[in-house]
Amino acid sequence: MTRTGGPSEQAKASLSDGETLRHRTICCGLKKAVRSQQIADLLRSYAVDVGVCKRVVTLIANEVLLGAPAPPDIRDWFLWYTRVWSAVDVEFGAKGMAQKNPLLPRVREVLHRRSDLMEEVKKHYAVCTVMMRNRECDGLAVATVEHLRSFPSRLERYLRVFATEMLWEDRRDTSFSVKVAKIICGYVLSSQPNGESLRTGLVESLGECDLVDFLENHAMEERAELGDLVEEGESNWYYVTRKMFCKEKSDNVAAVLPHLIRYSKYMSQVQKQEFGEKRQRTRLAQDEEEYESDTEEENAVCLPCSSVCGKWTRNTTPRPFSVLPIWKLQPCMAMFTWTEVNALYGKIHAMEMEEWKKRVETQERNERVASAGGMSKTRKRKRESETHSPKAEIPRPVRFEPDRVLFAKTLFNDDLPVSLPKTQHWWLVSFRTDGVQLSHPQAHPIRDSSGEHR
Repeated sequence: MTRTGGPSEQAKASLSDGETLRHRTICCGLKKAVRSQQIADLLRSYAVDVGVCKRVVTLIANEVLLGAPAPPDIRDWFLWYTRVWSAVDVEFGAKGMAQKNPLLPRVREVLHRRSDLMEEVKKHYAVCTVMMRNRECDGLAVATVEHLRSFPSRLERYLRVFATEMLWEDRRDTSFSVKVAKIICGYVLSSQPNGESLRTGLVESLGECDLVDFLENHAMEERAELGDLVEEGESNWYYVTRKMFCKEKSDNVAAVLPHLIRYSKYMSQVQKQEFGEKRQRTRLAQDEEEYESDTEEENAVCLPCSSVCGKWTRNTTPRPFSVLPIWKLQPCMAMFTWTEVNALYGKIHAMEMEEWKKRVETQERNERVASAGGMSKTRKRKRESETHSPKAEIPRPVRFEPDRVLFAKTLFNDDLPVSLPKTQHWWLVSFRTDGVQLSHPQAHPIRDSSGEHR
């Protein structure tokens, strides 16, 4: 639980009898809202830094799972991501952080193995604040749950590729691949499997043949491989893939990952065998998703999406995927509260201190040069002037700390480019920006006789 922010507390304190707190989110362009272009550039830089961190963390998180010596045992996705991110921060120079992190050795191993790339990443990686990191890890946990919910479709795609391989080898006809895969997938995922229905469906599609026996055995082996994930109860794949964390600490929310890795590796091998190392993808429209997608959209064309001999079609082409979602290399819609704004001013203060030190060093160097040589009359006049006037010193920058309630007052204009009722007093609770768009939730008291929010 995090502490309620100053604006929210102030808005609640202003409530009278019969009033409730109303929230609304307002979106506008960042450039029209900020007081100066320098502030817009700084916010954009911050969003880019968070986006780079998120990209690096998601890539390393995938490597950590792929290289694990044993199947992953994860009870809380949020906690797991915070440990990965914290370990990455430590390796990139974060100070004052406890290194008692069970994932730190694995992260170090990954970074050591990719040392050539990490040297380049160090030039662009900036450690974020803990609050910012926790919010982004929460978003990664939600995205991971959404990613794992695709388990049934991943299984069916794997079975389509497998069926295509078997049908092509047996009869050079893959027209029934999709239907056969759907029959097997229904049997594998069913909580009450019916072996007779499985065989009947396969025979209706393929006729009585040895291939039916082979596919039937494969379906039974796959179901046995999944184990508790296809049995009734809390350990069933349907419930496991919908949990961000396990309250009872008895279920592994990452139980489907070993099987997803197995499916992806198989399809990757088939893809290399059939299409070579490189498989081109041509997008006909810009993808607006935040995470890299490995699903086949209508506005995407895979080359080749079918083979000349007719073995592969759009619905059966092998499609490997990442174990966990991977953030695209783009600015993050970073969330700012007082904590982040205060850290932002700390960054500004550090820049001002660097500039101040340079000016002081330049002044001292000029004074040493002037005192070391020159005409005696000039030095005499200088000494006489110093005795009558004090030495001019460059003022040291002062660290600015924003107000707890009006934390964004020095960033944004008093009149934002949005339409708000002038008679209502709104409290800016927080804001999000990627350096282009600005989204800021606001709150204000509202009287409602029915006691309902309007």
